[in-house]
Amino acid sequence: MKITFFSNFLVPHQVAFCKEMGALPGVEFTFVAAQPFDAGKVTKGFSDLNTEYAFCLPACRSEADRQKAEALCRESDVVLMGAAPESWFRMRMAAGGLTFRVSERLFKPQYHTKKDIVALACTFKGNTIYARRPLYLLAAGAYTAADYAYCGAFRKKAYQWGYFPAGSEKSWETLAAAKAQNAVPQVLWAGRMIGWKHAEAALAAAKHCKEAGLAFTMQMLGDGPEEENLRRICTQYDLDGCVRFGGAVPNEAALAAMEQADIFLATSDENEGWGAVVNEAMSAGCTVIASRQMGSVPYLIENGKNGFACPQAGDSAFGAALETALRDAALRRRCGAAAKQTVTRRWSAHAAAQNLYALCCALLSGEDAFPIAEGPCAKAEILR
Repeated sequence: MKITFFSNFLVPHQVAFCKEMGALPGVEFTFVAAQPFDAGKVTKGFSDLNTEYAFCLPACRSEADRQKAEALCRESDVVLMGAAPESWFRMRMAAGGLTFRVSERLFKPQYHTKKDIVALACTFKGNTIYARRPLYLLAAGAYTAADYAYCGAFRKKAYQWGYFPAGSEKSWETLAAAKAQNAVPQVLWAGRMIGWKHAEAALAAAKHCKEAGLAFTMQMLGDGPEEENLRRICTQYDLDGCVRFGGAVPNEAALAAMEQADIFLATSDENEGWGAVVNEAMSAGCTVIASRQMGSVPYLIENGKNGFACPQAGDSAFGAALETALRDAALRRRCGAAAKQTVTRRWSAHAAAQNLYALCCALLSGEDAFPIAEGPCAKAEILR
C-alpha cells in the first residue's frame, strides 16, 4: 500500500509517526514537504528536518522532486493532506483515491470565529463539494469534527487524530523512583509565554495552594512577550520563594524537567488546537492538570484517573485540582502511572500508525464500519 502524507514541512512531533508508518510491512510511506522550513511557524529551537530523513521528499527542492510529489499525489493508494497548499488537495481530488484531511480545529479566536463568512465559504468549497468522494477527516483535536460539521463537512466521516511526539522512553518505575526523590512536590509549566497560553493561570493556582499552606516548588520554562508581566504577577502573589523562571530551553531539557516533575500544568485556551506538551508530560509520568479547552485534553485525559481536566485554566476548579494533587502523593502516583500507560498503549506513534493502517484497509475494501474502538482513528464525536 502506498501512503503519502503532504504537509508544509516536517516538524519534530511528526517524526515518530512517520517512522512508524515507514516500518509497517507492505507499506511504502513518504512525507512530502511542500514548502521550505519556516522557523517562525514552530516552537523556538526546532530545526529544518526536511532533508534529514529518507522518508521525507522536499517537493520544493527541485523541479524533479516536485514532479515526484505530484506523481505521489495522483497515484498513492492513500493520501493524508495536512497543512499543504490547497493546490495539492485539488490535484488529489481530481485524481481520486482515498484521502484524509488532517486538520486542527477551524475556529480559533486568534484567527477567526464562526461568524467569519470567508472561512465558512472556503471550508464549504474545499470539503463539502467532495462529500461523495472517499474523503475523510483526521480530526487533530477533540473540537475539530464539530467545527467542520458546522460548515456541513465530514459528517459521519471524521476520525480521532492528534500529534504523537516521541516523549519519554523511560519506564514508569524509573520515572516514579526519580520523582520520589523530590523533597517537596515539583510543579512544572512549559511553553511560549503568550496571551492564549495563560501562564498566569498557573501562578494563580500556585497562589491558591500557597495560601492553603502547601509546600511545593514550581518551574516556569519558556519565554515570550508575557514574561515580564508574569514575573510581576509572581512577585505580586508573593511566590518568588517557590516559583522559578527557567527561560527557553531545548525540547530535550523540557522533557527532562517533565521526567523529574510530579505535576504538569497545561493552561492554554481554545486557540490550542492540540497541545503536544500534554502527550509529553503524560509520557513522563506527570499528573497533568489541564484546561479542557485544549484539543488534546478530552482525548487524552480521563478526569481523576490519569490526570485532571478542568473547564478552563483560570477558574477555581484549576486551583482546587492542583491542591488535591499536592495533598495526595498516592493519587499523584496512580495518575502518573495511568498517564504513562495512556500515551504508551493508546496514543503513541506506534498505535497511530497501526490504527491508521487498519482504517485504510477497511475503507479501501468498502467497509463502512469504524474498526477502531478508542484512540487514534476511533470515531470522532461532535464535542462543543
